[in-house]
Amino acid sequence: SFLCVGIVASWMSLTTLLVLWPLFVKRHFGWGDEEYSMLLLGESIVSTASLTVAPMVQRRFGIRLPRATAFAVGGVSAAVAFLPQEGVGAGWHVVACLTLIASAVFCDPGLQAEASLCLPKRHHGRVFGLFSSLKAIGAMLGNRIGTLLYARSVAG
Repeated sequence: SFLCVGIVASWMSLTTLLVLWPLFVKRHFGWGDEEYSMLLLGESIVSTASLTVAPMVQRRFGIRLPRATAFAVGGVSAAVAFLPQEGVGAGWHVVACLTLIASAVFCDPGLQAEASLCLPKRHHGRVFGLFSSLKAIGAMLGNRIGTLLYARSVAG
């Protein structure tokens, strides 16, 4: 069940970030479409790099330690990225957001693989439906929680 919570949490984080990012950077940094497109390029590069290095890191350090580290780093990054922005440069925000994305993307395949091993073999075919449902729950929570967080950042 911890693995399922991890899948929901990683998709909730990604959804919150990617849906609200253009509003956030426009309001706090005055960025427009061109800057946001660069952020999306950075997101693609970081996601690809994270997926590429994950197997190497896991071979060297095992499965659970890198994933736990990625979750912790992602949590700290989320806090740094969305703290009140007065006096905080856009660079810190971008680095923290890209780190959060890398952390979430790093964790996702490993969580799914480990969760699938926890089920009896007769349920392995159904596990993909379960993962899709968990990701959808995470996306819904991300939209709702992200909206609340954005409203708070605007009010504060």
